Amino acid sequence: MANTMFNVRIDESLKRQGDAVLRDAGITASAAIRAFYQHIAATKTIPSYIYSPEGNAAKVRRAEALERIASRGDNAFSQLGDSEFDALVSKMLDERYE
Repeated sequence: MANTMFNVRIDESLKRQGDAVLRDAGITASAAIRAFYQHIAATKTIPSYIYSPEGNAAKVRRAEALERIASRGDNAFSQLGDSEFDALVSKMLDERYE
């Protein structure tokens, strides 16, 4: 399989921060991007934290709900599967935006 290269424009500070996290984990930026592409190719989906077919307003609401979850400091949320987590976020959104 032939390899290809592509360039990405990214804020310099964001790149430094991301590179530090990857470096601490022992992962190169190329490996992280390759893993992301392998994931989207295998699942044929884009993770919902990146893209929401409902549009930007839904992304903002989801981010707010995630902030509320994070502020609880309850590690039980890390044990939820994707569908359970999405259901919880949807419930929180419904309660807030009714």
